[in-house]
Amino acid sequence: MMHETRVFKWGIEDTLFQEWIEKSVDISVEDFSDDGIVDQEMFNNFWFPYPRIVIVLKDVHSSKGFSLRSFLYDGARNESGYRDGRPTWAPMQRLLVRLSDTIGKGLKLGEQNRATALRTIAAMNLKKTPGGSIASSPAIAERTKRDRDYLARQVMLYCDKPTVFACGGHVVYDLLRKALESTWDRKLTSITISGTEYFQIEKGVFAFDAGHHLNRFPRKLDDRFVRAVMALLINRCNGD
Repeated sequence: MMHETRVFKWGIEDTLFQEWIEKSVDISVEDFSDDGIVDQEMFNNFWFPYPRIVIVLKDVHSSKGFSLRSFLYDGARNESGYRDGRPTWAPMQRLLVRLSDTIGKGLKLGEQNRATALRTIAAMNLKKTPGGSIASSPAIAERTKRDRDYLARQVMLYCDKPTVFACGGHVVYDLLRKALESTWDRKLTSITISGTEYFQIEKGVFAFDAGHHLNRFPRKLDDRFVRAVMALLINRCNGD
């Protein structure tokens, strides 16, 4: 199936996304939702010497495809066709502020400061086409299996430096692991630090289940996310 050309002009993921659309027989140009690094310089440098942070979720709550990168860069504000960012991204901002307080990086709370916080991360969805507020797990699983090669290539774009992939719930954690293992035809090593299980993607690059409470309990600041990221620096991101 031939697609109209859509040219991305945002970041290191764009060549991959262009191929993803052109070679997919069931993803339209209009439906594809690009994601990834929100701000390259801040992603690479803000959390150093701690690992960089990639948030992994199921899909976007959108009636049509759009740029998640642009949405987060602007502070996850209201946008036509997309619910505002409060259910998920305001709680994520609080987690990032909590982490920054722990290591003296100085992020701040408040909607006016949300863009700054979100520009320090990358965010990727397993399913690049529109979804709802409650994602269908079978649909996500099928899409992840179908797109596993592309997802694995996107993951590898973020593996050049110590990085932690914070998965939004066990379903996301499990699907990401299965997609990578299937693509690379190898088992990914698991480690447990302070009661939290991680699987190792590359040396210094890990994924863990960050929990799916972000949009369910937006006022509850669970420090499990913070402890999990901190643990990787304590262990010097060496996979030991």
